[in-house]
Amino acid sequence: MSFGWNRRLVRQIYLDEAGTSANDTHAVVAGPVVHADDVLIPLQTHIHSLVEEFIPKEDHNSFGVFHMTDLWNNGKYFKDKSVWTWEKKKPIIDALTDIPRHFKLPIVMQFIERSSFVEEHPELKAGDVDLAITAIAFSACEMVAESLMRSVYQDEIAQIIAEDNDHTRKLIKEAHNSFRDPRKWADNEMGTDIFPFRHIQNGVLFAAKGESPALQVADMCAFFIRGHLRGQRNSDQYYNKLKPWMCVFPKGEAEYFPSLRPSYPFGPLVMVYGE
Repeated sequence: MSFGWNRRLVRQIYLDEAGTSANDTHAVVAGPVVHADDVLIPLQTHIHSLVEEFIPKEDHNSFGVFHMTDLWNNGKYFKDKSVWTWEKKKPIIDALTDIPRHFKLPIVMQFIERSSFVEEHPELKAGDVDLAITAIAFSACEMVAESLMRSVYQDEIAQIIAEDNDHTRKLIKEAHNSFRDPRKWADNEMGTDIFPFRHIQNGVLFAAKGESPALQVADMCAFFIRGHLRGQRNSDQYYNKLKPWMCVFPKGEAEYFPSLRPSYPFGPLVMVYGE
């Protein structure tokens, strides 16, 4: 008896969040879609090689992960600005933001605008707003991922791996399990067939960035998409490196450059956010 297992390849979708503080204009969830068999191990090896290339040898064992907030803002390991000048940090940022192109990784993303959500829900306290918009952005990003699987990887299944975060884990798990449960969508009145998920299987796996190096790519994606949304033009050169690999764009933005189409043949799923 053949179950066709040899044809059910697996994509691992790594998601991380950015914009969870009250000062942020948007909550963003984003990350790469990684072929588990062909790409995952080379990607992990590549990230480890960046540590060997850019971090002093005496710190290799103690260095944690490439966390873009720390790298960009001289935090934690990179806090000494006299050592970690912009000239020294830039090659690291260049290498990290080149990963989607190098490994041809689609990037799924979605976001929630904080001010619009607060206007709709004035009864919520600041902490509840942070929790809600992050969980909603995560759910919306999963919907993009399911749409990508249906459109492009129709004979494959997907596993979601997320940054382990205490404050949103429960809501994310509840929503994710609901999206996969056919019983909850028997009388679907939402006007969409995205539920129940067909390609995204199993529960969400939660991991630390050190345990799952691809989450460092997700962290980088979420960081620069959030920076773009809040108008940080000094980081747009890096957002523009990610844009050709993004499946959806913020509202009003033009599609990816046609010259890159051969490397990303399926293009974005929708042209603008919300349409």
